[in-house]
Amino acid sequence: MNLPKCSFIISVYKDTESLGFILESLERQTVLPDEVIISEDGDSVEMAEYFPKAQEQFPKLNLIHLTQEDIGWRKNRALNRAIVASKYEYLIFIDGDCVPFDSFVENHLLLAEENIAIAGRRIEFSE
Repeated sequence: MNLPKCSFIISVYKDTESLGFILESLERQTVLPDEVIISEDGDSVEMAEYFPKAQEQFPKLNLIHLTQEDIGWRKNRALNRAIVASKYEYLIFIDGDCVPFDSFVENHLLLAEENIAIAGRRIEFSE
């Protein structure tokens, strides 16, 4: 299978518990992303303490953590910075409270076409 390389960008704000679920899911993907950019809209102590632990806990993932000054909601700026920092042309975005199913990355890459954007909706489960 000749799939494009991809950057997987996760938009987060302090929620390390949800991020842990996402990273667990990414490590179990049928196709791993080539890099995982954690795009933090802020510079929280929680995330700064969590990131080195995540790097140890998820060695299969090429984790990158980007921060910015926490001066209010600036998610789009944080995502733009993640795009600039990404190494690969194919980008997959999710929010920090969405856990992808096991073939999420593979399905994206199988559907990848030049100049095409793929969008989806999430399913919310109860507790």
